[in-house]
Amino acid sequence: MWISVLVWLAVGFAAWVLFRTFYQLPPSPPRVVDPVAASLKNRILLYSAHALERMWERNISFSEVEFVKKNGAVNWAKSKESNVYALEAKTPGNRDIRVVLAPSSPWFATVVTTIHLGA
Repeated sequence: MWISVLVWLAVGFAAWVLFRTFYQLPPSPPRVVDPVAASLKNRILLYSAHALERMWERNISFSEVEFVKKNGAVNWAKSKESNVYALEAKTPGNRDIRVVLAPSSPWFATVVTTIHLGA
């Protein structure tokens, strides 16, 4: 019985070595990282009164805003003012949301407004 287990282990190990040796995964395309979005990703969010009103009106949750902050891409056409950035993303709830952020320090960013793009 032990011999059959050792044989199967040896066959499995040999198959794994052959697979790793001869089958190479294709290289993944280089990921373009937006430095602005990357710098905003880990900041603590502060909410303006206007942003809180718009979130309430448009039924946008704090978790959706956090998701857009972490996963959103900067829409440069809507980021006209200096030091104000419009991040857009599709949330797990399948909603297109834009969050306008203004960095206020290296640790904080202020949410200026939120927009539900599907409405």
